[in-house]
Amino acid sequence: MGVIFDGDLALGVVEDVDAIRMGNGCFSDYAGSDGVVFRRTRCRENICEDQGRGAPLSNALMWAGHPGYTKIRLEDSHYFASCNNNLVWPDESFEVIELDELDFTMREPIVVPLCWE
Repeated sequence: MGVIFDGDLALGVVEDVDAIRMGNGCFSDYAGSDGVVFRRTRCRENICEDQGRGAPLSNALMWAGHPGYTKIRLEDSHYFASCNNNLVWPDESFEVIELDELDFTMREPIVVPLCWE
């Protein structure tokens, strides 16, 4: 998983984040709170095959919601080179799904100096 909301009370916004070559998901609100927003997120080249620990149990899902949720938002987001077109699950947990296929160049990583460096 690239970015995951976890802990049952986790709620937030993910903006302008790219994920590449994930097997069990690029972005997830499976264990967070209803209402997470994924805005301008991008996922590419997910992995369907075994890499030494078995095939991905999610069937190489790209964006994960949560059964019973209805307010997750997937806004202005893109995917490319999906290995099996398993894009969003479950559809009904997303209030908004704005997702298109687009070949994109990965964004430059953000480098943040930490206080101990």
